[in-house]
Amino acid sequence: QVHRHSGSKLQIIADQLKHLQDQARKVLEDARLNALIHKTACNFKKVPGTIYYVYKNRKNPDTEFISMISPQEWGSASPEFCGGYRLEFDQSWTALADCDRRSQELMMIDKILDTDAQVSFSFLPSQYQAGIAIEQQKQ
Repeated sequence: QVHRHSGSKLQIIADQLKHLQDQARKVLEDARLNALIHKTACNFKKVPGTIYYVYKNRKNPDTEFISMISPQEWGSASPEFCGGYRLEFDQSWTALADCDRRSQELMMIDKILDTDAQVSFSFLPSQYQAGIAIEQQKQ
């Protein structure tokens, strides 16, 4: 029984390690994308909170440029569209498809940091916390 109990705890640690590896991979991918976008040609000052669009250069399709003009505003004259991004206040970039999720995450972080706000979490306790709660009920 001790071996089985240790095995389940080791499985939890292995799952946590995999989750941390996935998070680290995502952080590195985001950093790579942020660096690429920041190095993209731009003829104006970028302002946090603003949405920008990346297009292929017509004269040199191996390079891109940043524009404030959306593909809809370009209409049929639009160069090849690569993607739309919002510049965040920490100078990171958020893909347009992820802007709503990112905004909700930032609101939750602000709530957590606001000491006057009451934050309720909707997740299950860890196996460790559940075990402690069961032991306390027995006493």
